[in-house]
Amino acid sequence: TGTHGMTGELGLTYDGSTLAVTGAITASTSITATNNLTTNGNFTVSGTNPNIFLTDTNNDSDFRISNSNGVLEFRDTSNTATRFQIASDGKIDLGGSTRTGNAARLTITHTNNSGVGLIDIDSYGSATLQIRSNWSGSTINGMPNETFGFGTPHAYPLVFTTSGAERLRITSGGTVNIGGDYG
Repeated sequence: TGTHGMTGELGLTYDGSTLAVTGAITASTSITATNNLTTNGNFTVSGTNPNIFLTDTNNDSDFRISNSNGVLEFRDTSNTATRFQIASDGKIDLGGSTRTGNAARLTITHTNNSGVGLIDIDSYGSATLQIRSNWSGSTINGMPNETFGFGTPHAYPLVFTTSGAERLRITSGGTVNIGGDYG
C-alpha cells in the first residue's frame, strides 16, 4: 500500500492521478474513460461485427468504424449513411449506402508492378467507365502503351450531356454524333 492505498495489488499501481495496470484487462461489458485511454501495445476489438464508436459531444456528426463481414466501414451514425468502405478485395467505396437508382461506386485500384493505373466507375460489373494510365508495355482494352485514357472496355457508347440532355455521343464503333439524332 502507498499514500493512496493501492500499490502492487494484482499488478495495479496508482500515483494519485494515474492507474497503471501490468498485464491484461478483461471487461465483460464496457470500459469508460473520461479523458484519454492510452496503450503502449495493441488495441483489439473483436466480435462477429466489431465496432469503434466516435461520439462528438458538441452535436456534430458521430461515426462508427466497423468490420462488417470483412468490409472496413466508416459510417456517419448521426445521418445513417456509410461514407467510406474498403472491401476485402481492396475496392474502395465512397458514398456507400446512400446510392440512388442504378448508381454504384467509385473504385480506385492500382495493379501492382503492371504499369496500369485505374479509376473505375463500376455499375455492378456490367458496365464500367474508366480513367486509365497504361505503362504496361502493351495495349490494354484498346489503349496503347504509354498513354492516358478515358473510356470503357464494354460495347457501350460514351455520352456527354448538359442541362439534362444528350449533346455528344461516341458509339462503340467510333462514330461521333454531335447535337443530332442519337437513335
